[in-house]
Amino acid sequence: MRGKESKRDERIMSVAWRMARFAEEVDPYEFRDNLRMDESVEEGVQRAAFEACSDLRGGGLGRCIDWLEGFDPEDLDKEQAKERKSLLKELRALSKG
Repeated sequence: MRGKESKRDERIMSVAWRMARFAEEVDPYEFRDNLRMDESVEEGVQRAAFEACSDLRGGGLGRCIDWLEGFDPEDLDKEQAKERKSLLKELRALSKG
């Protein structure tokens, strides 16, 4: 059972990092507005990834799915829309166990 939990945890961490990068790429101005004083963009991405990871582990899959669904694919470039779709698929798979 421990191996299954470890794989799930790795998937959660991967999705969290991808979500943080997605947020920075899709809306860099808002992302930068949320940086802490003297925090670099890379530090902000790292913090966002850890916060997303904590949220995902704490049962926040639905909130993350809602957040991603809030982006209209028509407003995203091709790669961003593809990443959004991939993240949604991964989050839905995680929510099923």
